[in-house]
Amino acid sequence: VAVLVGGPDWPTSVLTGILRLNAGQMLLGTTPIILLIVPVVFSGAFMLQAAQDKSSHLYSSLAQISSMLSSIVMVGMMVGAVYHIESVQQQFKAEIEQGDWEKD
Repeated sequence: VAVLVGGPDWPTSVLTGILRLNAGQMLLGTTPIILLIVPVVFSGAFMLQAAQDKSSHLYSSLAQISSMLSSIVMVGMMVGAVYHIESVQQQFKAEIEQGDWEKD
């Protein structure tokens, strides 16, 4: 799940198709992306409200906080993906070095 959510979306989806994995499971595995989408949507909504209500600085501050939160969530997801990719590389290091995995 960390790779599906924290990794780049286009190569992950294409790799899912190339490996002929179940698309339903891939879509289910990417549902935690809602944790990233929600702060970004709130940020946009607060920016729109701040543009309409120039007298209040509340919405501008909330937009900045939401943007910062979405950045933190994205970095966390990317770190999780990198951690798990590195873990799998270490687990199958001998097989990767032999090149047997390329024969499939």
